[in-house]
Amino acid sequence: MAKIVKGLFGLIGFLVVILIIVAVVVANNIGGIVKDGINDHAESIVGVPVSVSDVEVSFLDGTAAISGLHVANPEGFSQPNAFELGRINVKLDMLSLIRPVVVIDRISIEGAKVFAEQVGTTTNLQIIKEKMMTGGDSDTSSSTPGDSSDAPNIAIGLFEFTQAKATVKSQQFGEESLDVPDIVLEQIGTPEEGVTIESAAQSLMQPLMKKIIAEIQKQVLDGQVDKALKKALGDKAGQYKEAIKGLFNR
Repeated sequence: MAKIVKGLFGLIGFLVVILIIVAVVVANNIGGIVKDGINDHAESIVGVPVSVSDVEVSFLDGTAAISGLHVANPEGFSQPNAFELGRINVKLDMLSLIRPVVVIDRISIEGAKVFAEQVGTTTNLQIIKEKMMTGGDSDTSSSTPGDSSDAPNIAIGLFEFTQAKATVKSQQFGEESLDVPDIVLEQIGTPEEGVTIESAAQSLMQPLMKKIIAEIQKQVLDGQVDKALKKALGDKAGQYKEAIKGLFNR
């Protein structure tokens, strides 16, 4: 009996070592998997090209860091990107990776750069917002049918978007810079059921876009541009201001 017990302990010890090796391999490679997933499939959700430079995952403490995430501008705008996110920090429930719902405790985005531009009668942010509401670009979506059908649902406990800055460019009034107020969203999906990746992305991006557009209107159109309009247009300033506000507030 003693030999059997000793042999059993030895077998369990061997299996534990194998599991640790597998866990380390998964942890070391999951960053590349996530990076490839973002670069290959995010465009079908957002409607414009999305790229990321690097993804680091720490298996032991359940954290991940995404660096150099860029959301490209639609065609016809001067800047290459609409969003540039230097670093995104993520806290994961690592055990949930083997469950039907992947639980993300916290997503923190600090110091993002937003480039808003008006061309003609529309803006880049408005175009991206409309693409997201209709499920991204139709050509991109149709070219990758069922890509996310096997992906698990996700739940996000806390989303923080802080210390962001925006640059606003208009053909009529030049370029302005402003600070974007912090944005905090809670409980997107539940650990029991979760939501699809597409649904989570829209739940995050739509209020984010709405807040940024509202702040552009408040700080730029209701502030510094007021003075420029009054100086340039005199009594017609109010009429032109309302027309421009409509571009960012649709």
